[in-house]
Amino acid sequence: MKAAWYERNGPAREVMQTGLLPDPAPQPGEVRVAIAVSGCNPSHRTGDVTARVRALTRGAGVDHIVEVDFGANIQVSAKILKPNGTLAAYASSAVPEPAIPYYPLMMNGIGMDPAQAPGDRHQILSG
Repeated sequence: MKAAWYERNGPAREVMQTGLLPDPAPQPGEVRVAIAVSGCNPSHRTGDVTARVRALTRGAGVDHIVEVDFGANIQVSAKILKPNGTLAAYASSAVPEPAIPYYPLMMNGIGMDPAQAPGDRHQILSG
């Protein structure tokens, strides 16, 4: 299978590796899934991310984002998601209480999932 990985911490240009690895064999109770597309953006803080994503997708944007820092990246995420796209976030460390571009997200039908805590999300949110 095609893969990207790192074996030590450090700058992405120095530690990120790509290549072929053996297909994993699922263990009892596990399944193996085929992934058509995946992404890795270790240098997201350099350059115009919106322009790069728009160019790579021929202006279409992306269907889904799994966000590592919601507050720091929400403005860019709102610009690169396709209409009816989804944004899942599991952290917002840099900006814990961000200003959300509500109307652009609403008008494009963007679904958001604040998957902050493990466990049953509905139970967690209801107290």
